[in-house]
Amino acid sequence: MRRYLLLIVLICLAVAESPAVRIKDIAVISGMRSNQLMGVGLVAGLKGTGDTNSGVTDKALTNLLVNMGVTNRQDLYRSKNIAVVMVTAELPAFVKPGQKIDVFVSSIGDATSLRDGTLLMTPIKGADDQVYAVAQGPIILGGRTSGSNRNETVCKVVEGAIVEQTVPMEIAGKSSIALNLNKSDFSTATRVAEALDRAGYSGTRAIDPSTVEIPIEAEDREELVSFIARVQDFMVVPDAVAKVVINQRTGTVVIGENVRLAPVAISHGDVEIRIEGGEESAEGEGLDDALQAMNQAAAGGGNPSAQQQQPEKVIKLVQLREGSTLSSLVKALNSVGTSPQDLIAILQGLKTAGALAAEIEVI
Repeated sequence: MRRYLLLIVLICLAVAESPAVRIKDIAVISGMRSNQLMGVGLVAGLKGTGDTNSGVTDKALTNLLVNMGVTNRQDLYRSKNIAVVMVTAELPAFVKPGQKIDVFVSSIGDATSLRDGTLLMTPIKGADDQVYAVAQGPIILGGRTSGSNRNETVCKVVEGAIVEQTVPMEIAGKSSIALNLNKSDFSTATRVAEALDRAGYSGTRAIDPSTVEIPIEAEDREELVSFIARVQDFMVVPDAVAKVVINQRTGTVVIGENVRLAPVAISHGDVEIRIEGGEESAEGEGLDDALQAMNQAAAGGGNPSAQQQQPEKVIKLVQLREGSTLSSLVKALNSVGTSPQDLIAILQGLKTAGALAAEIEVI
């Protein structure tokens, strides 16, 4: 009976480690989505850093001057102060005409810099070939840091486009709404549905790992906006998979809370790691024998002359119990001065040996 009580306490502690988050931060309302826009435009006013050999740029500038009534001849006006660019943006849901949105401007020619240029009026369209916004404005890249490797052919123009029309979205008159989780997970979907059902949203159910359906009572249909706001502000505890993220370039290791270790013995350089199982008499001796065999192999096996030639090394021993968290192992390894590269090699070895029940993602 005591073991079962201990198990319940450990489960409660594990759940308590995960903070409650708003539904708004882990799910979106189905059908309330943004749309992507794209257009091709010109950036003018560059200081000789524009396109130098682009027929597309020349023709675009010629067409612009013809349309503006500057000339009626289809001549090519070559200039290094002009660059043809791709303009992209995201049209948020429920945005209204006259509101402004951010745009990204990217050179598609051989321009070396868009600094201090001006994006000329550029219609940006949706997938249906309809114009939803018009972009125009100065290109601002920020400070002039010397020796910087900043890419000056891609920039963001804050509030650089004015919305001309919106994508129609109707939310009134619905008898239910659906939540789409940002990450599909059976446990998280079940937790969200059960939490909302207990909170008074009767009939809420998880349809699949990414969708939770919430019925709307008759009295809430008149105030649907406030109803959705209450649902989005509701706090739940999402489930987290056991995952380790490793950045080999910076040596950064990010460890999920559910990562646990199984009994294993590892010898890596001057570091020995022993994770003991529950049966100390049997498994402890087996791990000791394994470590001793690995050390003998590293020192030259059973060859006395080879062992004499090897300088005596100081072994840094790290001992943990079965079920210990990976974070406790990392802390122990850091305390004995293990380098980030050695830590990454040890984690990959643990995964290969089956002692680390977690997904490892290397970025």
